Amino acid sequence: MLIIPNTDLHILFLIISQILIFALANLLKLKLQVDLWCLGVLTYEFLVGKPPFETNHRDATYDKIKNLQFDFPPWVTVEARDFISKVS
Repeated sequence: MLIIPNTDLHILFLIISQILIFALANLLKLKLQVDLWCLGVLTYEFLVGKPPFETNHRDATYDKIKNLQFDFPPWVTVEARDFISKVS
């Protein structure tokens, strides 16, 4: 077992461990947000048959992704629109 005496090194170790815990918690939260966003995109693709942000130009596609700009075709139900919008 590693024992770190009550010194500056000990304080540094405690600070670093707290930072790592905070960073891991944020990464897990971010992972969940990304997973939900992907679920919305995949649901849209399954229902519509094409990606929601598709354009002919890469930069335009990036802008649509960044601004969450997409349209639903008229056949997509209100429930499906609501689900996709909530997870995206």
